[in-house]
Amino acid sequence: MPFLDRHLAAALAALGLATSIALAGWDMKKRDQQTHSVFLRLLVVKSIQENTAGAQIMFQTGQKGGLSRNRREYQFNLTQVQRSLEHQHPVGVRIDGAGEIGETARADNDYVAFLGEENESRVKVGFQGHDGIAYLERQHPRFDSIKRDLNRSLIEKKRIWFVWRSPRLTLEDVMIVDGD
Repeated sequence: MPFLDRHLAAALAALGLATSIALAGWDMKKRDQQTHSVFLRLLVVKSIQENTAGAQIMFQTGQKGGLSRNRREYQFNLTQVQRSLEHQHPVGVRIDGAGEIGETARADNDYVAFLGEENESRVKVGFQGHDGIAYLERQHPRFDSIKRDLNRSLIEKKRIWFVWRSPRLTLEDVMIVDGD
């Protein structure tokens, strides 16, 4: 009987460990999906109103976003939106359902040098003045409009703003430069 007890205990321990690993993996995947389910959008800042709690940002589209002073990245995010306001260039912004700005990212601009089919899940994008290849994921909710703007930039030789996420250089949003 002790032999069976030891094997049963070992089997239960292995099963518990496997379950823990599976649940941890599922939790990480779920968190990753939540993180990537809200993409950065390119927005141009119209006004910034600072107060003791943080700052309220108004964008040219009419959207609003709040920056809380309690966030560790407050000063970095504030600097990014101030540059957008000063230069009237877009900035990458992620606004959550509560209207809080969760992330900002520097936008860049260039000309599309080429578009190519990578595989069934993504498209390759090359920019003239940037090293590396960017990728547009087909699962992106705005895939069609982003690809349309990339094609327009390529065909019409129009400069395009873009924001991408490192390290995979995944495009999150684009915006054709007006007046180019």
